[in-house]
Amino acid sequence: MRLWTFQFPFVVRRLRRNGVYRPRWSEVKSAGPPRMLAYDWMSDQLTAAGWMVHRVPPIWAWHSYGNWNQAPGQSCANSLFGAIDQDVMRLEIEVPDNIVVISDYGAWNDIISLAFDCFRDRVPLIVPDALRRLVVTGGNEPIESEDDDEFALQACLPALYWRCVIAIRRYRIPDLDTMQSVLYDPNALD
Repeated sequence: MRLWTFQFPFVVRRLRRNGVYRPRWSEVKSAGPPRMLAYDWMSDQLTAAGWMVHRVPPIWAWHSYGNWNQAPGQSCANSLFGAIDQDVMRLEIEVPDNIVVISDYGAWNDIISLAFDCFRDRVPLIVPDALRRLVVTGGNEPIESEDDDEFALQACLPALYWRCVIAIRRYRIPDLDTMQSVLYDPNALD
C-alpha cells in the first residue's frame, strides 16, 4: 500500500541510521496533554486489536488527501504543523497492507476535540462507538468518509522501515508572518 507521512528531519536520520523508527512517548509530548489523551486512546485501540505489539505512539500517514490515493502537499504540511519556521520531510512509503489501519481524518479530529473537552473538564476520554468505528476500522479496507467534500484518509502504522521508503521530499513550513502574507500561496509550492 502506498502512503505518505510527514516527519521531522531527525526522524529520517534515525530511520536511515537504524533501519527502523518507532516513536517514543517523549517525542510526542510537545503536542500537549489533550492530544496525548487522544494518542494514548489510539494506541490502546490499536494494541487491543492486535495491530501493534507494543503500546507506542503510532506513525501517522496519509492514504488519500483530496482524492483517492493522492499525496498530500504543502498546504497539508502547513495545516498539520502550523507556523513553525522549520523543515519537515514527506516520506513516500510502500508498506504491507496487513500492518496498516485506515481511518477517516475528520472523525480523528472529532476525537481530538473530544479529548480537549475531556482534558478541560478533567474527565476520562470516552469515545462513542460510532465515532470509534470511523477511526479504528477492521484494518485497511475502504471506509466511508465523515465528510464527502473533504476526502482525507489517514493511516496508522506501528513503525517506519527504511526499506519501505520510496522517495523523500523536503517541505519548508513558514513562519506566521509568511503564512499570513497575501502573497503566500502554499499550492504554488507543490
